[in-house]
Amino acid sequence: MIATNPTIIPFETLLAKMEPSFRYFAKNTMKLRSDNFDDAVQDMTSTAFDIYLSLVRRGKQIFYTAIASFAIKRYNSGRRFAGSSTTDVLSDETRIIGRCETCNLSQFDIVEGSLLFLIDYRSNAADIIQFKIDYADWKAQQSKRDQKIIHLLAVGETTGDVAKKCRVSPSLISHYRRRYYASWNDFIADKNEPAAVKNLAA
Repeated sequence: MIATNPTIIPFETLLAKMEPSFRYFAKNTMKLRSDNFDDAVQDMTSTAFDIYLSLVRRGKQIFYTAIASFAIKRYNSGRRFAGSSTTDVLSDETRIIGRCETCNLSQFDIVEGSLLFLIDYRSNAADIIQFKIDYADWKAQQSKRDQKIIHLLAVGETTGDVAKKCRVSPSLISHYRRRYYASWNDFIADKNEPAAVKNLAA
């Protein structure tokens, strides 16, 4: 066992020398956001400890610089100690290997009512096509005031925020939500509306 062999350097001693390299890599090379920074350091630490145990069990000589280098390279390649998913669009691994890119919604032209990015792609093809064809026609039938409120709700504004922007009470916006929801259902004559439209009734 590690604890009973006095010739083995404790992992804590090695970690004190390796951790600054992990933190530097995560902050300055990977440029990770604060919410992912600690996870990255912990992941590299876990990898380093796994390597350390393997070397101890095999009676090999331990060099902390080699261990730290391998842990950093492993993380940089997108491999995670506890496994990971390359389909998670918010994970750094997915971004690193170039499978997706996140961006600010402000770059989209939502002023003209282009809501393609709000469609729930878990919906079936019929729902998506129906929404793309019918939404513009349905919205055009509404008054200018209603169109403004519908647009704000559809892009994710809260009831309170919409009420402030339109200078009405939140309860009135809630009433409008229900009215728009019923109007849409009447327009498409189908209760299985696309998931994106549920924003209007949330």
